[in-house]
Amino acid sequence: MNRSADWDEFFALLKDLDVPADFLSMEDRNQGISAREPFDGWEEPIESAGDETESESAPRASA
Repeated sequence: MNRSADWDEFFALLKDLDVPADFLSMEDRNQGISAREPFDGWEEPIESAGDETESESAPRASA
């Protein structure tokens, strides 16, 4: 099945869908604004010379 047929089927399903009138009202969508800093307090882990991360210890594919 090609992509346009997939979209046609999708939109055909939407046409007959019964969505409540208050679905995603302005009150539902207004969640306020968050002023927090997502990385506040984050510190990069300090690696010792002998430490290995998981990716470094995983086998590597050869070219």
